[in-house]
Amino acid sequence: MVKRFLAVIALAAVAIVSISLVLSRTRPASRSTNPRPADDLPISLTSRPVSLPVLCYHRFGTRNEGWEISAERFEQHLVWMKERGYTSVRLSDVERFLSGDSVHLPRQPILITVDDGYRSYLKVAHPLLQKHGFSAVLFIYPEFISKGSAALTWEQLRSLIADGAEVGSHSFTHTNLARLAATLPVDQFQRRLQRELAGSREEIEKRLGISVSALSYPYGTYDETILAAAKDAGYRLAFTVNAAPNGPDAHPLSIGRFLVSGEWEAGRLAACLLPQPLRLARKHPADGAVIADATPTVTAVLDDSSAIPTAITATVGGRTAQISYDPGSRQIQCVVRQPIKHSVCAVTLRGRNHDGTPLIAAWQFRLDAHAGTDAAHDTYREGS
Repeated sequence: MVKRFLAVIALAAVAIVSISLVLSRTRPASRSTNPRPADDLPISLTSRPVSLPVLCYHRFGTRNEGWEISAERFEQHLVWMKERGYTSVRLSDVERFLSGDSVHLPRQPILITVDDGYRSYLKVAHPLLQKHGFSAVLFIYPEFISKGSAALTWEQLRSLIADGAEVGSHSFTHTNLARLAATLPVDQFQRRLQRELAGSREEIEKRLGISVSALSYPYGTYDETILAAAKDAGYRLAFTVNAAPNGPDAHPLSIGRFLVSGEWEAGRLAACLLPQPLRLARKHPADGAVIADATPTVTAVLDDSSAIPTAITATVGGRTAQISYDPGSRQIQCVVRQPIKHSVCAVTLRGRNHDGTPLIAAWQFRLDAHAGTDAAHDTYREGS
């Protein structure tokens, strides 16, 4: 009788434990009594393809104006990214990513670049980057280095490299290369281009004892001739200021970057880091193309792997363009009604995918000298 009673108790205990396990699995998780607002939640890329955003800073100081950002605000930017799990990558990581290897990238990669070579990077930015676990790539032009109190010296650059910074070329003299292409005779332009690209790379390598693999186009401008010259000069990566994130199919010599203004509060970075690439199979005019028509019809065909985005908008040459979409051909068409004024024309397409994630594609083309543009006063991307 006692044995039977103990067996019944044992069975009852097993039943109670089983019911408890079921309830623990089905009970909804408790909610925080003080949840963070939606726009302050960590960004997760686990369900999205990896993309690589690149930020471009310039000067660091006391003001938040133009391309100068204060130490306080820059640190706010770094804290904002750190809290959301962003991790710095290096140029070698970018090369692997663009060759199809995204396995070795962190879940939320970010490449921070700093153009020109101002000494304020050493005094302000570098200590803050180290404090928060980030690194940066400095794009310098030799004509500026060691010239006056505002510029870094070659000795300081060697010290920064030893401390984890990377260095690339920003041409030799920071000349707008696309403007030169539109204004100089072909033979003079080719000689100048050789000095600006190959000459800069050779000078930096000689002065710093490093191998230079990356270029940042001055003012962010380029065309098909400049792209080819960058490759011939030995650059494996080249960065623009086309404001779009980069997928693994991005062209290694026209990598998109977001220009960061000193006016940007930290939350503004979400507009750069949240979007995914809008993947395109074809673009017309093509990236870096030189055309004669100042009122071109701009078209883009969605990649077959891309879902059809919603709420598509377009800007061409800084102006909002009227668009149409043909679902049969997956082609987006942008109508330019007023002649493009400047020699370099940026195109940006924006949309959203099915879950609301922002999508961006950006590229540029150039109008030749006979298209009626004002190449001599072209102000495209001044300051970069």
